[in-house]
Amino acid sequence: MAVRIRIKGASIECTDLSIPKILIRQPFLSVWYVESKLVDGIIQLYDSDGNKRIRANYELIYLSNAIDSDNMHFTESSFRSFAQNNLSGGTPSTAETFIQRILSLSGGIIYNNICA
Repeated sequence: MAVRIRIKGASIECTDLSIPKILIRQPFLSVWYVESKLVDGIIQLYDSDGNKRIRANYELIYLSNAIDSDNMHFTESSFRSFAQNNLSGGTPSTAETFIQRILSLSGGIIYNNICA
């Protein structure tokens, strides 16, 4: 079973390609992963919204079954990079990346940190 994990719009989407069935579709700014599970070869995503502070009912995804949007298998390192660059607990540029993505879809630009 291959599970494609990708960013689609403002969401992270995990799709079991063998069915096909969307397992997870959640705003990417409210999702993070469990590092200790990743080290064990399992991707466990959870809702990182500060109000909920619970693990959502997300299915566990074996790293060996996880592929990216280019159908390349994730490794522990490449998934960690994907998360750090796209998900809520990642680098401070995540929100800026989201704003840039929205503006590119709407045709807007940012000039000196001001939306135009």
